Amino acid sequence: MAVAALNGVDTYLLRFSDLADFVIAIGEKKIGVWPTIGTSIETLRHLLLDQVLPRVLAQQGKGILHAGAVKIGDEAVAFVGETGSGKSTLAASFNTANYPLLSDDSLILTTNANQVFCLATYPCLRLWPEGLSRIYNQAPDVVPMAHYSTKQRVVLKDAKFFTKAPVRLSSIYLLEQEPFDAANTISDRRFSPAEACIQIIRNSFQLNVTDPVRGAAMLEWASKIAETVPVFAIFYKRRYSIIPEIVNYIIEKQSSLYKSYQELN
Repeated sequence: MAVAALNGVDTYLLRFSDLADFVIAIGEKKIGVWPTIGTSIETLRHLLLDQVLPRVLAQQGKGILHAGAVKIGDEAVAFVGETGSGKSTLAASFNTANYPLLSDDSLILTTNANQVFCLATYPCLRLWPEGLSRIYNQAPDVVPMAHYSTKQRVVLKDAKFFTKAPVRLSSIYLLEQEPFDAANTISDRRFSPAEACIQIIRNSFQLNVTDPVRGAAMLEWASKIAETVPVFAIFYKRRYSIIPEIVNYIIEKQSSLYKSYQELN
């Protein structure tokens, strides 16, 4: 993916090599698309929803975290990490345990006094074939995500399994690879506010990374979140068999965090 500023005010070219070009006019709220021959409708939908629109919203002043998230009780828990770290897999595992899904890709985060609220840009869940077979007892309905990938988009039919309403964000987990010399257990480490701010910025969508106004606004936004929401690195081995333990680990930790929040408020 490449981004270039074009002539005109807040006009950008977002290029996905061999797939499509998107011309984004921020001020006019218009997006033009020029697909490459052979690019499918599913691929264009994926690029628009999962790559283009989050960056457009960010350039318009929204704070967009590149994260999966689920609702536990009345609160949300978000998962961030590198591509392939397991954000979608973990979100799906919570969802199959009847915890409502917010998103597996992007969240709008807003700050209000001593609280942070999150809202999914749109409810989505995309998994590799192995993840689908290992997480679901009964195969869900799926549609292709993109012609160049074997990932599938899960059709979310039942409203009780996802939510579109804003939810208070309780915690953020950075999914990390467990060190080779560590014990075969799940562990976590809480980041300091300064470290958490860096992780939030690193895992956020941006369109024009050279825009000083947006850069300053993002730093202020990330700093407020880092001071309000605990951010953890969680360590575990990448195995499907351990996922139920990770789900339980986070649920128990969430219960403890909720009690602390109630005591303080």
